[in-house]
Amino acid sequence: MRPFLLYYMKQTGLLIFLIAQKKKQSLEKIKGSDKWSVKKLFIFLKQKEMDSWKILWLFSHLLYWFGESLNNGLGLTPPMGWSTWNYFARDWNASVFYQAVNVFVKMGLKEVGYEYINVDGGWWYHINNSIVRNASGFMTFDPVKYNISGYGTSIVDVINYVHSNGLKYGHYTDAGVSACDKDTPMSEYYETQVSAHNNFYFIIIIIDIALFVEWGMDMIKVDACYVQENETVIMQRWQKMLNATGRPVLLSDCRNGCMHDNSTNQFDL
Repeated sequence: MRPFLLYYMKQTGLLIFLIAQKKKQSLEKIKGSDKWSVKKLFIFLKQKEMDSWKILWLFSHLLYWFGESLNNGLGLTPPMGWSTWNYFARDWNASVFYQAVNVFVKMGLKEVGYEYINVDGGWWYHINNSIVRNASGFMTFDPVKYNISGYGTSIVDVINYVHSNGLKYGHYTDAGVSACDKDTPMSEYYETQVSAHNNFYFIIIIIDIALFVEWGMDMIKVDACYVQENETVIMQRWQKMLNATGRPVLLSDCRNGCMHDNSTNQFDL
């Protein structure tokens, strides 16, 4: 292991984190009942006034080096379910999720293989096409869309409702600078900021993955609109980092034109 990486791990307590992950143990055995969370760990380190770029650099390298291919037992058959995009595009509120779940349960669709309830573009809070991220860099959901009387007020309420009915929740993001509808900043937006620190721009991905995993996603559709790097490389990166979280998440690789390239297997991640 590289000496400088070991130094940072010792300084931040991440040596314990890495050992626990490699042994597939939870931090409950090390730190009482405080279950491990990348998001919580990131915030904890930031509260300790550790430089944010060092934290992100470290997280990205740990996940990239120790992650393996996304062979998590999912996707052995075509995933089936329902998505907001197929009818509503971005013009929806969270009531459609609750209605969809109720229909799935009433009609017994899970029993015949339909199990995913998926959100697509437009779930985030934005002002004039500018996505609002909080002080820690995490994306925020649209508070108006998710405030549904009698059901809940947040995206987590939707996800919990999906799970409580035995179904799976599918999330959405874009790997580029902007989303397909040009909302920004998405994960690749931070390229110039990170380049200034002589690091890889992809480190910002860990912030989004950490948030989505903590919310409880079971599937994620990753678009490739407005990307500045090779799309295959980008999807491989998402693949490795998702696998390193330890949560089984189905990756929906949504690259433009991935079905018509006759020279290479675009699905060979």
